[in-house]
Amino acid sequence: MFRFGWSVVLGTCVLLGACGGGEPSIALPDRAEPGVQREEARIATLLAVDPQASCAVRLLREVGTADYVWADCQAGDSGYSTPVKVDGETVTFPQDGSYYGPSIRSMFPADIAEAVLADGDRYHP
Repeated sequence: MFRFGWSVVLGTCVLLGACGGGEPSIALPDRAEPGVQREEARIATLLAVDPQASCAVRLLREVGTADYVWADCQAGDSGYSTPVKVDGETVTFPQDGSYYGPSIRSMFPADIAEAVLADGDRYHP
């Protein structure tokens, strides 16, 4: 009986993914909404400082005047793909190396930071 009980619990956890240890996920703004499309376009233009650059942006959340996005930008042979905080015209990029995680956690709301750090590929534009 005891073993059967754990089997049921374990099976439920595997099927539903509800027992922790999974990747955090966040609710994303609807990209079909015109306001979201306008804000993504504004941020993509802001980030493409080089005339040869092109940027794609995925809005993760708006909080007050701050936008939290994932940006993929390319200019010639160089580019970047990273989460970015945009507050008006001010753009904040995460730090590199061992400072990456702590900088993401200080820049973003906690749920977005953890989701991006757990599986950033899920949030690319």
